[in-house]
Parts: sequence; structure tokens; C-alpha cells
Amino acid sequence: MFFLGIFIFYFRVHRVLALAVMAWCCPLFLLAEKVSVLSFTFSLAVAVGSFVIGWVFQFAGHAIEKNRPAFFTNANHLWHGPLFITYEWVTRLGIKV
Repeated sequence: MFFLGIFIFYFRVHRVLALAVMAWCCPLFLLAEKVSVLSFTFSLAVAVGSFVIGWVFQFAGHAIEKNRPAFFTNANHLWHGPLFITYEWVTRLGIKV
């Protein structure tokens, strides 16, 4: 339900990018569903590990850029992150949006 709400928000902001976010998020959600039915210990380890690794990449990238994450000044930027990353990759691939 949470993801559906976020997707509706993305769809209202930019339809094409919202579909692009869905293209890479849906496989991740399907993978998460497969992991969630495994043992609790393993599922928890994958969840915590993914969370920690994601934040390590987040801060490593900002350290390389020598730029503070935008959500430090405005927490609303947390909602825009996946849409922004998708926009960056789509434009780097030469796709006009």
C-alpha cells in the first residue's frame, strides 16, 4: 500500500518516469517477497544488510560528490530520491523525458 501511494505521487509528477521507477522497483519487490517467506533470521539479515549497504552507498556517493544529501535540509527529498535516480539513469541512457 505504501509503494502504491508513492507510485501515485510519482505518476502525478511525471508519468514516464513513474513507469521507469516501476520497471526497476517491481522486480525488487518480487525478490523481497521471495526472501520474506524464508526463515525469519535469514529474512531479517537480508533486510538489515540491504538497508545498511544502501545507506553506505548513499553516503559514499555524497562523499565523492562532496555534497550533503538533500534530505538533511528537507525530509521531503526522501520521497523524491528514487524518481531522481531514475531520471539520472534514463537521461544518461540518452532517453528524452
